[in-house]
Amino acid sequence: MPAHFERLTWSTEQLRVHQEQQLRGLLAAATGGSAFHRRRLSGINAYTFALDDLASLPVMTKSDMMSNFDEVVTDPRLRRDAVEAHVRNAGAEAVALDDAFVPLASGGSSGERGIFVYDQQAIVTYLSAFARTGMARFAALVGWPPPMRISIVIVGAPAAIHATSAAPHLMAAFADVTFAPATLPFDEIVDRVAAARPVMLAGYPSMIAELADAQAAGRLAIEPMTISPSSEQLTTELATRITNGFGVAPSSGFGTSEGCQGHAPAGSEEFTFASDCTIMEFVDEHERPVPVGTTADHVLVTNLYNRLQPLIRYRLDDRMTPLPDAPGHGHQQATIEGRTNSMAKVGGKTVHTVAIHSALLRHPGIREHQTVIGSDELTIRILCDGPVDVEQAAADVAASLKAAGTSSRVEVVAVDALDRDPLTGKVGRILIRGQ
Repeated sequence: MPAHFERLTWSTEQLRVHQEQQLRGLLAAATGGSAFHRRRLSGINAYTFALDDLASLPVMTKSDMMSNFDEVVTDPRLRRDAVEAHVRNAGAEAVALDDAFVPLASGGSSGERGIFVYDQQAIVTYLSAFARTGMARFAALVGWPPPMRISIVIVGAPAAIHATSAAPHLMAAFADVTFAPATLPFDEIVDRVAAARPVMLAGYPSMIAELADAQAAGRLAIEPMTISPSSEQLTTELATRITNGFGVAPSSGFGTSEGCQGHAPAGSEEFTFASDCTIMEFVDEHERPVPVGTTADHVLVTNLYNRLQPLIRYRLDDRMTPLPDAPGHGHQQATIEGRTNSMAKVGGKTVHTVAIHSALLRHPGIREHQTVIGSDELTIRILCDGPVDVEQAAADVAASLKAAGTSSRVEVVAVDALDRDPLTGKVGRILIRGQ
């Protein structure tokens, strides 16, 4: 971790030297071990490739990656059918696949399903980039290494195929980590948090705000020193509730299963991204770079440290606006158009929508999904790229909702297209009937 603290202050020149060195290694691994990348990167010399030439390489999409998964990865032991089985059977405890690989599953901002696999070295870097900003703030308060074991609570996804639920198992060497699945009944989440008495509180901002309300109402009595929400947009309303409830202003985190990590300090919407770990290109709908201050249609991400599953100019559909260079470091800065609809009322009870999404991730034939919530039923529209047992998918969602303390009639329907926002073109993951 101290080495990662130092990286936070790297200059633009230090980062460029590091990025070019890591990019060459990534390209060598990709062209040497991946048939998919060998075809698309034909003709390049990985060992002399210049950072400024990155924009000459073709773009890679999630659909490209998933449909060519076995040819994308660079380890012949890794096959999609085995990864899918691992994801399908994943429980709350993180278990490595073949004692070597850590798979993560994500729907992403667009709702299109993706599987991302890390080896031991890459998952350590992933976790370090995720945790280092919060740990640096904590180290500034108590020193490093800490004089005591850190008590951390993370409120996140229910199965260890999401970064929020995998992280606790990877942080256990230096912290006492309590994990509270966001799909638990809220009273159980309160009990877990109260028993842990965390000095650091992390996870979905919508759930942390609910905990802050519980604290304000006298149902909870904890004294966190730092609060680090992530995986959802930290809106002004949520930040205010968290600050009022706990007396601590939250920072904001952005993380993707693809390996892109960013953090914004308390009270700011300006994110600083880990440019030592990923290269970000902000582009318009024609893949042309946009100037500073202009909102990009999407972002092309190159993950510099995951050589097992190389993502090179990979399309990330989050809309961001690049910002000018910051004083004190050379890391990329940007604002983010946030992810919304994290909480929804189902069966008369407010639950986190991860209860729906996590159940659907277990079905590899579901490429994209959209949930329409009615007064007493859920209709889940799905786009398929393989066979899907819609009755089983509906049963899995219903069971997940029951575990969260609510119930509703669930129907899963295969469709040819999902409704998209007329302005952004994005699929709304959660729609409320009548709105």
